[in-house]
Amino acid sequence: REHKRWAFELGAGLSTDQGVRTFGRASRRNLWGLAHRLDLIGQIGVDYSTDTLIDYRNIAQNLEGRAAIEYTAPRFIGRPHTLILDALVRERLVERTWELARSGGGAALDTRLHAKSQLRTAARLEYRQLLEVEASALLEGEPWLVYLEEDSGLPSPARVHPVLSAFFVHDSRANRIQTRLGHVASLRTEYVPLVKWHTPFADRDLQSPPVEFLKAEARLGSFLALGATTLHVSSLGGHARTLSLSPVPLEDRFVLGGTGSMRGFARNTLGPRNLGARVDIDWPDAIAPVIEYTVRDDPDRWAPTGGDTYAMTTVEWLIPWTSLGMKSWDGYSTSLFVDAGNVWLFNTPASVSSQAPKYADLIPAVRVSSGIGLRIDSPVGPLQLDLASNLQTLGQSERARFLRTDWEEVPFRVHLALGALL
Repeated sequence: REHKRWAFELGAGLSTDQGVRTFGRASRRNLWGLAHRLDLIGQIGVDYSTDTLIDYRNIAQNLEGRAAIEYTAPRFIGRPHTLILDALVRERLVERTWELARSGGGAALDTRLHAKSQLRTAARLEYRQLLEVEASALLEGEPWLVYLEEDSGLPSPARVHPVLSAFFVHDSRANRIQTRLGHVASLRTEYVPLVKWHTPFADRDLQSPPVEFLKAEARLGSFLALGATTLHVSSLGGHARTLSLSPVPLEDRFVLGGTGSMRGFARNTLGPRNLGARVDIDWPDAIAPVIEYTVRDDPDRWAPTGGDTYAMTTVEWLIPWTSLGMKSWDGYSTSLFVDAGNVWLFNTPASVSSQAPKYADLIPAVRVSSGIGLRIDSPVGPLQLDLASNLQTLGQSERARFLRTDWEEVPFRVHLALGALL
């Protein structure tokens, strides 16, 4: 039976780490009398200036947004292949220490290798513009530094970012919504080729340092039914290797921390940090989260830089309340979890402040957190509430005091997520 030609989808979500997100999709199906589809995609979000929902400053802060067009052509060059063309009209990303805008387009080919396996190969070309940045988050030789050395260097001119990628996934889960048994594994690789470009800037051309790097990321998740409960073990890791004199750019480095990542930590704060002086600028009232993070009462500030390598393992035990004899509480579960991992800088010509020998005994090589959570299958989407403990901040050791005072980590953190966050 033929589907309706038009379809519409709306969704929303919120979390203590990412603020509020809403998204929409309008689809025109059966184009040209074929199974081709055209999607118009929009997303908008309101970020938070702090990590808690009950802070009066969590009103309208900097907006994130995305507008894109996607064309899907099934059975391209044979039945198992699907061609996807997309144009990214504009996307604005707001992170803890930087803001970036990008646009571009690309083509991808999805190939179903098996009933449970799929491969996507893609090529993209993007134009990226740095809007705001905390200078301490940048590494020596960073391609964006050439603009910061100029007067009124931000927002920067756009720089070209081509990327070739491949993504393989094998999913043997019987039920992907309420998973109790099975495995899912994925591998993503990216290659950013060497591109030299001259950007008109003021009254002259600027040549940004050439960037070339390889990036790979692997994930493995296993689900095991233990009676009426479920044990979930997941491991993920990645490495980016620069092939030029420049480090991997700021926006492409790995980060960890926050809801859906390393719980017990603020979003994207794990790993290497640079120590930078406080910036005394008269910012407008609608201050961005990046500025809120770097401008406080401290004379110096540790800014996360991200890294070229990361690894993380999570062990989580889900206990449905019905398995405890609470028969009328279907859809409610308790979660007991442990997260362990970190982000590192290995293959880069630059170094950061936290790698100095005097901090060797103060900064743990691997970060660990544990906690308890609540899961609810609500009518508006899944609700996840976690209370996580940053174990290495507990006690009165020199390391614990350093992490609490200098790095501003807290012993306990609450993470709340409701609905879909893209």
